[in-house]
Amino acid sequence: MSRFKVIDLLENVVSGEWGQEPTGSNDVKVIRTTNFSNDGRLDLNKEIVFRNIEEQKAIEKKLNYGDIIIEKSGGSPEQPVGRVVYFDIKNDIYLCNNFTSILRPDSNKVINKYLFYYLFYKYKTKAVLKYQNKTTGIINLKLDNYLKSLSIDLPSKETQLKIVSILDKTQELIDKRKAQIEALDQLT
Repeated sequence: MSRFKVIDLLENVVSGEWGQEPTGSNDVKVIRTTNFSNDGRLDLNKEIVFRNIEEQKAIEKKLNYGDIIIEKSGGSPEQPVGRVVYFDIKNDIYLCNNFTSILRPDSNKVINKYLFYYLFYKYKTKAVLKYQNKTTGIINLKLDNYLKSLSIDLPSKETQLKIVSILDKTQELIDKRKAQIEALDQLT
């Protein structure tokens, strides 16, 4: 097992984009932190905004399947900044807004979802708190410091895939249990 800094496992860190008001041409779907669920998934049932973004910027900053989106501004005392979601959408063009960044794992070094689960764990255990600062009423994540400071142990890719599979199955069970509890609540 090898130990790496998270920053060394990334192919790229891409800042989000907000662009201009939509015009009907060059309008692109933009994911905001309101589309983040607290379980690391995107909630596309909440409004997706369209923004007018230069074509070249849209090409450079478009989300790819397997990217990790991290919240770098926002948060609150009850919900620290630094939430992450896994981008698992294919065949559609999305960007993320300027309160977020795209972390694009280097798939030659790490399984994307393995790195996502690690960052999700770090958020849930509040490791992000010491990388926050508050300016002008908004809590910001010192993203560069955070990514350069976090170390991760990397087992073989085969082991990473097994761990991801177990965590995915665990989440499926949690989702089913939540649905059952909601159904029982409705019955009562």
